[in-house]
Amino acid sequence: PVMPVVQVLECTGGPSMPSVLTDDHKVSEQAVTHLWDLGHRRIAHISGSKNSLVSWERITGFRSALERRGATSCNDMIVDGNYCHEGGEAAMHKLLSLDLPPTAVFCANDASALGALRACRESGRRVPDDISIIGVDDTSIATMTDPPLTTIRQPRADIGKAAINLLIDMVRGKRDIETRIVIPTQLVVRGSTAPPPA
Repeated sequence: PVMPVVQVLECTGGPSMPSVLTDDHKVSEQAVTHLWDLGHRRIAHISGSKNSLVSWERITGFRSALERRGATSCNDMIVDGNYCHEGGEAAMHKLLSLDLPPTAVFCANDASALGALRACRESGRRVPDDISIIGVDDTSIATMTDPPLTTIRQPRADIGKAAINLLIDMVRGKRDIETRIVIPTQLVVRGSTAPPPA
C-alpha cells in the first residue's frame, strides 16, 4: 500500500502533491502594503535561505509588490538572513552600512527579525523611530521583543488541522478532495513599525 503524504508550508513535490500552504507571494504583499501605507519607500528584505522555495516566493512577491507601486528593489536591498537570529543580525548590519540604508525592513521570519532588532540596538538605531521592522510567523517571541514585533501571522493551528484532515480523507480513500489547501495569513500590527523619520 502507498503511504499518504501531505506537505506542509513548502510544496516541493509539484502541483499534484497534497499540500497545506500559505500564499508566500501574498505574505510579501501584506508586509510591503503595511510599510508603504506608513510612508516607507526605501524598503529592504532580509530573506530566508536562497535554497528554499518559500524564500524565492517571498522574494518574488516582495519585488512585484514594490514594482506595482512604481518602486524598484535593488539587489543590495535583499540580503539572505537564513531564517535565523544570527543571519538576521548580520543581514541588518549589512543593510545599515549602505549609503542609503532602508527606513523599513521586511524579515522572512520572526527569528531573523529578532536578529535585525539586535543589530539596530547595537548600531544606535531606534525601532520604530529610525527604522521599522516586520517579521513573519507570529511566534511567541513576537510579543516579547522590545518593541513588540509587527508580523504576518501564519495560523499554525489551522495549518495543522487542515493537514490532519487532508491526511484522514486520503487514508479513508475519499474521492474529490481538495489536495492543495491555502490558509490565509494575517497582518498583526505591534510596536516595531511606524512612519519613516521626517
